Amino acid sequence: MKWKPNRREALLVVVGGIVSGFCYWMKCLFRAGAGPELPRTQVIAKMVRDHFDYLTLDQAGVLAFIEDRERQSGLIDLRRVPYTQYLMSTDFFIYDEDESRVVNYITLFDAYASPCFNPLSRGKTS
Repeated sequence: MKWKPNRREALLVVVGGIVSGFCYWMKCLFRAGAGPELPRTQVIAKMVRDHFDYLTLDQAGVLAFIEDRERQSGLIDLRRVPYTQYLMSTDFFIYDEDESRVVNYITLFDAYASPCFNPLSRGKTS
């Protein structure tokens, strides 16, 4: 028994081929313009820099934070980048949220590992 397509099936096959060819062409087009893919840490560092675009961040500190965070907790999920933990791990709050100075990474903030370090505390003032 030989398969004999009717008009609807033939049209479906032709349209499916055109759509899949167009999708493949678009993928090649965008991939060619994108250049080489960035390493995962560079992508996360760019996300952090873009998130805190109003601050001047220490580039080496951002990368050090990402390495420390991934060493402690595993790979960072790109959908849930720990922006708050990064800011708590810097000297931003120590210097009274001064947006004009360069924000430097100190150490990975973990309230359970070092409960005495709290960058939000102001200390006693009399």
